[in-house]
Amino acid sequence: MEKLVTQKKDCYGCTACVSICPKDAIKMVQDMEGFYYPSIDKDKCVDCGLCHKVCPHYQQPFFHQEQSFGAAKHKEQTIVANSSSGGIFTALSDAILKMQGIVYGCCFDDCFRVVHRRAVNAQERDSFLGSKYVQSNVTGIFEAVAKDLLAGLLVMFVGSPCQVAGLKNYINIKHIRTEQLLLCDFICHGASSPAAWEAYVKYLEDSHKCKLEKYHFRNKKDGWHNPYPLIVLDGKDYSLRYRYQESYFLLYRSCMINRPSCYACQFTSYNRCSDITLGDFWNIRKFAPQMDDNTGVSELLINTETGRKWVEECKDAISLMECTKQDVWQPHLKYPNEIPKNRSKFWEYYQNHSFAEVISKYGRGSFISKCKQHLTPILTNLGLYTFAGKVYQYLFVRKGHN
Repeated sequence: MEKLVTQKKDCYGCTACVSICPKDAIKMVQDMEGFYYPSIDKDKCVDCGLCHKVCPHYQQPFFHQEQSFGAAKHKEQTIVANSSSGGIFTALSDAILKMQGIVYGCCFDDCFRVVHRRAVNAQERDSFLGSKYVQSNVTGIFEAVAKDLLAGLLVMFVGSPCQVAGLKNYINIKHIRTEQLLLCDFICHGASSPAAWEAYVKYLEDSHKCKLEKYHFRNKKDGWHNPYPLIVLDGKDYSLRYRYQESYFLLYRSCMINRPSCYACQFTSYNRCSDITLGDFWNIRKFAPQMDDNTGVSELLINTETGRKWVEECKDAISLMECTKQDVWQPHLKYPNEIPKNRSKFWEYYQNHSFAEVISKYGRGSFISKCKQHLTPILTNLGLYTFAGKVYQYLFVRKGHN
């Protein structure tokens, strides 16, 4: 056990240790908050140390320094409409699929659990569209990526920064060539509890006595600047009912259900170990207002020559404007979320009450998250997004964060 992280704040849950273990001695075990952590079977362990070598906490992957930055938008409006921001994931993955490559991304399974899957065509890939504010299950995915690379296939993997770091360490230890691999991460606001999300799905279904048919975390019907969850049960749209009250989305934004490691995340910076970092270009109104039609604009951090190659590959499908590091600034390229003061009380309440009671008490968001929810669209429209983020940092973030 000494080869694994011993404190929950140090474990990202990336599963690299499970994937690398040659004796199948490590399993991921769910804790009372719904997060998965590695547990070792000492009878199987041969003390090879690979779990230590692959762990992003102990072995930080190489961070790329030669970055370029851009604002990007897919030229097809229907693709932008179905994307969380500007549709650049679709453009990049289309380029991979066109060359008979494989795309790995995050989707809902048949029970609305959030999982990573493998896609070989556009129809399968489309299930990855849209943000999923839940930590995804990547069990077996690293091994599948390795198998595809060894078979000589092009592979695109999209995941959280810590998942990309774990996969990259795993591939390097396996001594697998990476010329055919495109790694994409995103500007992450925190990995939230799978158990809390699954409890919310059950709460919706029990409340309405029918199955959930569709959930979109960021529907853009009222515009990209002010998205809200789209919820369909038994053919009926309940989006407005859950827009500002008893919402999982507001619970997520309160940061109560983030993984403990998210509050001290090393990846909330410009230092990236991916080829391309994707995000929303919230500062677009100030940088290039002519690009902002309130349907979504992506920001790109192009971190490697591989990333530049694939952006160039899809240039005919996108509109792209180069910009500076300052233009793409976001809070989570500077500092992680602050741990809520009443997080422990929340989880104590969660353990001792029904989820209906939990969502009623905490599902309206915290005072800080409510302020951000209502003020951010206004400040964004005024071109003051960066200013708002820096004020928030000054008021609410510990001085120890860089």
